[in-house]
Amino acid sequence: MISADKLDDFVRTYDPSFRDVGTVFLNQVEKAITAESVLVDVGCGRTSYGAAVYKKAKKRIGLDVDEYAKENPIMDEVHIMTGEMFPLPDACADVVTAQWVVEHVAHPDTFLKEVSRVLRPGGTFIFMTTNIKSPIIRLTSFIPLSVASFIRTRLLNFAHDETFPRIYAMNSSDKLKKLAEAHGFEMTVADHIESFGYFRFSSIILQVYIWWTKLLRKVTHNREMHIVGVFRKK
Repeated sequence: MISADKLDDFVRTYDPSFRDVGTVFLNQVEKAITAESVLVDVGCGRTSYGAAVYKKAKKRIGLDVDEYAKENPIMDEVHIMTGEMFPLPDACADVVTAQWVVEHVAHPDTFLKEVSRVLRPGGTFIFMTTNIKSPIIRLTSFIPLSVASFIRTRLLNFAHDETFPRIYAMNSSDKLKKLAEAHGFEMTVADHIESFGYFRFSSIILQVYIWWTKLLRKVTHNREMHIVGVFRKK
């Protein structure tokens, strides 16, 4: 198995154009925040990926359904959600982020209404999520949650398992663009990025998948595993 810390370098040996989805996401967050920004992180969890970037905001507010999120060390305050509404006042944030949350959203209209409500005019919603148009994501969408968790934690040694059902109600650039327009946003970024972590158990299979993705990009578009999106509130 290729270790997680060596995966990116391995992939770039065969595909120099490879970009890490987390890095792309954090670059967008860093562009959006200033020293005066109030940032709301939906699904903040007990730890935050990209803490150094998030700390550049003046105030950081976490939202989550799990009480353990209150342990998150970089959030100035954490509010526990008991429904679909955000327990925050109107127009309280400059930036809203969501890391691996959008794929779990059951009611996109309600979710985006809440994002828009808490954002100030001109505010930004930045997210990274899975792309249901990816053949791999489409295939894994049929795998039961318990099996997916076993594969991630026991076979691939991922740090986190699959806790919530994957619904994919808004997980394509076409759907996202329509939803953005319907809720007063402009979709300024829809960046499709491939991921290779599921194949690091075998260097041979990983190489085959890298070459397959390079071929796929030549014949079709927007089939990569992940999407980094940016909505700007009008």
